[in-house]
Amino acid sequence: MRILIVYTPFAWPSAPPLGISILKSYLQKIFPESSVSAIDLNLDFFMAPGRFAFGLCECCDRMPGVDCVPPGMFLHGDIYEDARKTFSSKTAFYDIHRHARDYVFFRTFYEHLSACIKRVFRGYIENRNDNAKLTESIISIHGDMLLDFAPDVIGFSAHADQAAYALALSKYVKSKKQSVKTVIGGYFPSFCGAKDILDTFDYVDYAVEGEGEEPLAAIIESLQTGTGVRCDFPGTAERGGGEVSFAAPGKGPRVLDSLPFPDFSDYKLDDYFVPETVLPILASRGCSWGKCAFCAHRENYCANYRQRSADNVAVEMKYQKAETGARHFLFCDEQIGGHRLDELSRALSSVDASFGLAGLKPDRNVTYDRLEKAAKAGLVWVYLGVETLSPRLLELMDKGTTVEDVLRVIKCCDETGIVPFVSYIWGFPSQTKEEVVSERATIRENKHCLTLPDDGHYFSLEKNSPIFKNSDKFCINPEGAEVMFDVDGKKILSGRYRFSVSKGLTPYQSKNIFGPPEDFPYETHSFWEALILLAARGKRLVFDRKRFHENILDSVWERIAEVIDDSADSNDETELMRAHCMFKMQTYERVIAELGKNIKASDKFRLQKIFLLGKSCMAIEEYDRAIECFSSVAGAAEKNDTIYQESILNMALCLERAGDIENAKSHYGALIKIKPLHVSRAECLAGLGRCCFRMGEWDDAIASLLLSREEDLEGRLELDLCFHLITCYEMTDNPEKASEESRRLAELMP
Repeated sequence: MRILIVYTPFAWPSAPPLGISILKSYLQKIFPESSVSAIDLNLDFFMAPGRFAFGLCECCDRMPGVDCVPPGMFLHGDIYEDARKTFSSKTAFYDIHRHARDYVFFRTFYEHLSACIKRVFRGYIENRNDNAKLTESIISIHGDMLLDFAPDVIGFSAHADQAAYALALSKYVKSKKQSVKTVIGGYFPSFCGAKDILDTFDYVDYAVEGEGEEPLAAIIESLQTGTGVRCDFPGTAERGGGEVSFAAPGKGPRVLDSLPFPDFSDYKLDDYFVPETVLPILASRGCSWGKCAFCAHRENYCANYRQRSADNVAVEMKYQKAETGARHFLFCDEQIGGHRLDELSRALSSVDASFGLAGLKPDRNVTYDRLEKAAKAGLVWVYLGVETLSPRLLELMDKGTTVEDVLRVIKCCDETGIVPFVSYIWGFPSQTKEEVVSERATIRENKHCLTLPDDGHYFSLEKNSPIFKNSDKFCINPEGAEVMFDVDGKKILSGRYRFSVSKGLTPYQSKNIFGPPEDFPYETHSFWEALILLAARGKRLVFDRKRFHENILDSVWERIAEVIDDSADSNDETELMRAHCMFKMQTYERVIAELGKNIKASDKFRLQKIFLLGKSCMAIEEYDRAIECFSSVAGAAEKNDTIYQESILNMALCLERAGDIENAKSHYGALIKIKPLHVSRAECLAGLGRCCFRMGEWDDAIASLLLSREEDLEGRLELDLCFHLITCYEMTDNPEKASEESRRLAELMP
């Protein structure tokens, strides 16, 4: 039997995938007569993304809006290849300014292209793509590659960002060779439901929740018998008799030392986006703490914690060094505590390798002595689960840490030469303004050793986390999950939920109040494997905040614009690319000068160019011309198109700012009536409320503003709403409500 295990885009192409490498070695051990191959399509994608990027706009079933950036923009000239080479160069890689600049470029490209591919592939999966054949020509690049292996079974490992790609490939493969059995495992079925996946997608034969070794082996064994007997293994959804059955996941392999080491032999290790190979390694499964209120990762491991012996881990590292030449490793464990760190340090002291930890719990058990021993054993980088410096919130999160211990561990890391990289959450439910202000002061006091990568991140609500299951305790109201896929009314929901708060700040409000001080250093992300290599040389991606924003963040669009300007090519698409760059750089007069000359009726990007022209006119307050542009776009687009709804909203804003309040009110109202999908309904309601306010229609203003508050889940409009509501309540003789809004406003002001 020929078995193929596949890792699909999108993930950072910085290290070989661990999950399918473990599966390969496990299956080869169980089925020695079978051929088992692992393939990293994610790396293949990023080695030459032009094969996939060009033609995507033609495949897309969505009318482009201003947020749609033609993927070819990033691949114009040599700019992408130059950035990629930075990550493989043993000199340029360690130049932190160049490293950060090219990482920011790559991240921007990654975000735009992955969103574009997922949108196009989703249309193909949901059977609503008018250009299915063109889309299939893109999917066939990898689909035919898989079929060339002549596999009997294809297993896809997929997290949320990989799901669309894995499903599209499964559909394509089945359309070409019905006899191939397809299996999907990983984060995607664990959080979205294996049974739901099979109920929705008839081209998926099996879906696996939890750890995959034993379920996949059971599937293979049942297929090898040729009797049609179902495997009925825990964690496996399968078809039979026209129905889908599913059994709850088991506990996974109990004795981890008995598992074969991951097999990385199928990958070209030199192609990954690092100058030296960094291999992933897993010393345990599950989380020894397993209590953090916001975390749902335990679902992948069935809430079952097991660990390998430290000596077994050391043997694996020595084995991989001999097999691959790798001298750097990333421990991908959910968490490693102080006592476990001691065990590993003892065993790894003889390995002669540097390593980083993707999870170290900064509690009282992590001492200076333990960190010093770990540093001598090769530890150079740690990811610390900090989350907050509020004592109350730490207790509410059930982190098992204290502010004192967190700061002590960070300082000890600094003193022992270990680079700390911290996670930080803004807007944990019930967080108050006073707590944010206090945390801000503490962070500033410790800026010599404590930075917040990318200034932390917003709180997100995950299905099956303790906070999700006990939302009342945390003053949070789940509002529904994102729909990942909708096939003829059958919906696959993501594991992340929208929410509102009944007490405290929203995540956006929290981070807005924090507003990092200008003198607070800025630390940017990179690939974790890259951070380990930088740390091994005593380097860190920490910059002067103003310099980073001016010289690195803003450089992406400048570099693309320069390449396009130097190119001899000039066509409809390059004109649009140039306009996008100028718009992103906020050089609005240049956009107007370029696009205002002549936009041909035959230009396939005509509407998007007129929209950009309107946005640029709007930015410099030429409202009459902006309104003319948006009106032209709206007249040529359908009401369900993104660009139509964006045009109507922007037209309403221009009318409002130009003083034509009655006309603006009419446009806001018309947009609300069509129940817009592509613009913020909260913003439309807020605009309608402002118009009613300016017309003295106090009761209508209050009604619209309050509805806007209900819709504005992130609280981005909250300050403006408070200001208007205070006056509305005063004018309607409701001093209690006016005072309530005044108190709310005082809490939100930085």
